[in-house]
Amino acid sequence: MKTSITLNSTLQGLASLLLIIFFWMLLAIQYSDIILPSPLKIIAVLKELVITPLFWSAFFMTMLSFINGLLLSLFIGSSLGI
Repeated sequence: MKTSITLNSTLQGLASLLLIIFFWMLLAIQYSDIILPSPLKIIAVLKELVITPLFWSAFFMTMLSFINGLLLSLFIGSSLGI
């Protein structure tokens, strides 16, 4: 019983994702790449970016800022809550 519920929710999530990508592709056909690039174009550009060291430097700096902000907000929120 539990396996079928998990499988159904996984299939529903996958179907929703595919539906969003499908509509994204339809809209990307109607508009230029400047306004709405297609998912395939996004993936191609992302493949090119991932191999550059500048991408990873920016990625890790962004993650560091995110973690610092999260920890700061947890500290301030906990302090105010206590």
